[in-house]
Amino acid sequence: MERVPMIVQGISLRPGGAEAIAVLSRLKVGQRVQVEIYQERPKFLSNKAAKVFELIGQAKGMRVRNVRGWIAVGTGRADLVDIGGGKVTAIPHGTGPRDMSGEQFVSFWHDACEFIERVVFPGITPEHRELIAPLLRNQTGESRPAPTPF
Repeated sequence: MERVPMIVQGISLRPGGAEAIAVLSRLKVGQRVQVEIYQERPKFLSNKAAKVFELIGQAKGMRVRNVRGWIAVGTGRADLVDIGGGKVTAIPHGTGPRDMSGEQFVSFWHDACEFIERVVFPGITPEHRELIAPLLRNQTGESRPAPTPF
């Protein structure tokens, strides 16, 4: 399996660099291939979110996937599904690159920070809050999350 950058042009894709050209040049014209689309997004933000979710998991004794799902539901990124017997459950939307574009992920992160401060922080120790809080926001002139390397 090869993962290379491509650029959308209408309803087709064109190579997004030398590696993509090399991969495509090995294929025969008319050959059918399977393609998985991963939408690019800021790597620093994906890494930061993963670290924050891991720290929340440690603080709450939860699996990281459950933290991510909890925050997705808490920020309104879920579908309500009737599971029978008069019961409804929330199914969280995915937050991976298959499910969210970079712009959508930035919006999710902004809402996640607010949720974490409002809902998660009151239920964890001050020590855990001190580890997580600096990762949530690095203020810019626009008061939004800014790039910070881990």
